[in-house]
Amino acid sequence: MKYLFCFSFITIIIILLLFIACVSNGTKSLADSLYKDSVMKDSIAKVEYAIDDSIAKADSIATAEAAAKKGGKKYGSTYSKKFPSFPIPIPKPTTFEALPNRFFSKCYTLNDVDMTISNAIHNAGYFNKSYYYVPEGFALVTQLEMIDEDGTPKKENERWFLNRYKSKFSISSYIRALFKANVGYYRCIVFIISREQFASSTKAPSRTEANNWIIFGFGTLPKEISEIPNINYYYTAYVYEFKKPENSEAFLLDNGIPCRQHLIKAKIWEKFNFK
Repeated sequence: MKYLFCFSFITIIIILLLFIACVSNGTKSLADSLYKDSVMKDSIAKVEYAIDDSIAKADSIATAEAAAKKGGKKYGSTYSKKFPSFPIPIPKPTTFEALPNRFFSKCYTLNDVDMTISNAIHNAGYFNKSYYYVPEGFALVTQLEMIDEDGTPKKENERWFLNRYKSKFSISSYIRALFKANVGYYRCIVFIISREQFASSTKAPSRTEANNWIIFGFGTLPKEISEIPNINYYYTAYVYEFKKPENSEAFLLDNGIPCRQHLIKAKIWEKFNFK
């Protein structure tokens, strides 16, 4: 009887161990199944997002193309006759650099490109800008500013030298500023957005010409250009750096600091990266 009890007890223990092992395997299989299901759902979600993004881009481009063609106008060349042109060949710059395409990877129209650049320069402290026509695109020009030799903008009360002579902008205050400008370094940045690539002229612009760019351009990008799809465009930044010596006219520097350093010191580069 004693042996029968021991045998029965051992049998029960073995059955319990087998049951625990089965439950454990079942739980592991269930966990594996749930994990695989989670991974599958995540993959499906990523695919759906990519599809939605592609559809949105295609819809945006289709809408822009339809708007550009409206009224029988030729797509890609419907520019306002009143839109002032930026000089071509490009006036000789101090330095220039092609901007990375990744800065504009989510830009479906030229309006998106304009907003990307405008937001970057605005967040870097540039509040005045002008627009010009260039073949197959546009130019965006920043106001002339005073900088240190390393490209760092001056303090706000010194940076925008035109502001010393105005409560409101006027041609007379602008002329006075040109003749009374302090000794030092000045900078103007021009962003050229176009399907074409342009050679630079051998003639350097004067500081007066660079100042005129901010005055005589448009305040906004014309609608017929802003609606054009952003396909196969080049994005280039041109920097015009001037030096004003004492008792003589300002002149364009031929060998200033690199364009990238100008954009970094101006805090524009980081605003593009932050987007």
